[in-house]
Parts: sequence; structure tokens; C-alpha cells
Amino acid sequence: MQILNNINIDIIYWLLTIAVIAVIIYTIIKKHYMDFKAVNSSNERNDDAKKELVQISLEDVKERLFVAQADKDLTGYNRNELPEYGPLISVIKSKRGKHMSGGIFLIAFALAITYSVLSNYLRSIAANGEYQSYMLVFIIFIIIIFIYYGLLSFYECTYNIRLYKKGMVVKSFFKKYAYLYKDIRTIKTYEYKKRGLFQGRKTFAGNRRVWVCDLTFHDNTRLYLDTDRYIPELFEKMTRWEKNLRNNR
Repeated sequence: MQILNNINIDIIYWLLTIAVIAVIIYTIIKKHYMDFKAVNSSNERNDDAKKELVQISLEDVKERLFVAQADKDLTGYNRNELPEYGPLISVIKSKRGKHMSGGIFLIAFALAITYSVLSNYLRSIAANGEYQSYMLVFIIFIIIIFIYYGLLSFYECTYNIRLYKKGMVVKSFFKKYAYLYKDIRTIKTYEYKKRGLFQGRKTFAGNRRVWVCDLTFHDNTRLYLDTDRYIPELFEKMTRWEKNLRNNR
């Protein structure tokens, strides 16, 4: 009877562990889905945070050039690093400080949890000769989540946008995409509120404004740039870039 009771208790704990893991995964997926929905639906944007949707059609334009004063910190070598696209005019970097500090915190926290769990786990085996496998599975799952988001945050540091005279390049550590301005069909710019952990607060953990530049090309490729990943200067530089493309045909 005692053995059956222990088995039943273990089953209950396993079911609870699986349920908690499922809830965490559901919450993460739902948050990403709600952010995506907020970006693609003007109805999701709060009145005090949204900006009038700006959509510019470039259908009738054969050639577009970005003619503007180059960033002061660009060297002559950097300006001509991609000759076929013309000289480099401006660079928009990711929020490296935010992403780097976030990645360090998450990885350090995961390592601390790992050390604590393993030490207690080994002590429990030495003392009692048994272990609670469901608890170990749950802790490992949490550690994987923290490590994943930590590495993702480090990866976000490597993004940057390079605006050339004839086209733009979006780079990261593993990717590099190049686009010609003449291939752009429409440009949309707007703001939305990114959902955080605590709704109704304009903080890092709550709702915050995100400015978006959404580009559609003739082959239906979409390029989505926002101030959640890139520095706030994205708004100023991309607005100036957009006006420049309209005025220089």
C-alpha cells in the first residue's frame, strides 16, 4: 500500500510539473503572438501611444538614392566597403548595452541556478539515496529557458542597419541581407505598445512604445525594423531617410 501511495504521489507531481511547463511555454508563445498581433493591427494600439499610420507607395519610381550627409564617425574605408551600393551614409546599431546586460544577467542567473540545483541534488542523493526526478526535469527546463533568452540577447547585439546611397544592408553575426531602394514598393511607419509582464505600466516590464519602419518590396519580401531591437535614433534616421527617398527621384 505504501508503495502504491508513493507511485500515486509521484504521478501527481509529474503531472503538475508537466502542467507548469506547458503553462510557461503557452505564456511565452502567447506573448510573442500578442506582440505580433499588436504590430499588424492598428486596433491593438492604444490611442495615447499610436501614431497615424504612414504608408508611402513607391510604385512609380524607377530609381531611388539616399543623398545625405554621412555620419561623422564613418571612416573613408567604411564608407566604401560595398562599392556596388555606393558609399555608406549612415549606420544604425542595435541596443547593445541593453542586450549585453540582459544576456549577462540571464546566463549568470542560469549558471547560479545550475550550481545550486546540482549541489543540492548531489547532497540529497548522498544523504537519502534517492532523488526527485520531476523536480530535476523542471529545473533543467527553467535553466534552458534562461540560457536560450540569454544567448538570444547576446545575438541581438550583433544587429545593425547600414544605409548606402543605392541600397541598405541588415547585418547580424550569422546573417546579411542586402536590398536596393528601387525595389521598395511601400514604406509604413507607425508606433504600437509592446506588451510586457505588467500591463498598464510604461516600464521595461510593462507596456512601452515601439516605433516601427515596415518595408515591402516588389517580390513581397517584408523588412521589419523597430526600436525594440535598434537604438532610438532609428526613428530619426529612418524618417530622414524616408523623406530623402521621396525627394530624390
